[in-house]
Amino acid sequence: MVNGIEQISLDNTAFTQTAQWTIASEPPTVAGGPDTDPEYDLTEVWSAVMFSDGAVAPMGRGSKILVLGPVGAIHRCTLL
Repeated sequence: MVNGIEQISLDNTAFTQTAQWTIASEPPTVAGGPDTDPEYDLTEVWSAVMFSDGAVAPMGRGSKILVLGPVGAIHRCTLL
């Protein structure tokens, strides 16, 4: 116990005994980027909400709300 917290030490074999994470070499989708319309620039996005259907609504600076479909295409754009 260290400061009331149980301390557990594992050796390197612990990593071979559990599922490993991997990172894909390519993203599943791309939204925004240098080849898209500047009107839909996502540079200033600071947060996003993901919906159950896979759509994403990025939150950023400006007066519009974007909803991107599951494959990254603009699904809806609303000006405030």
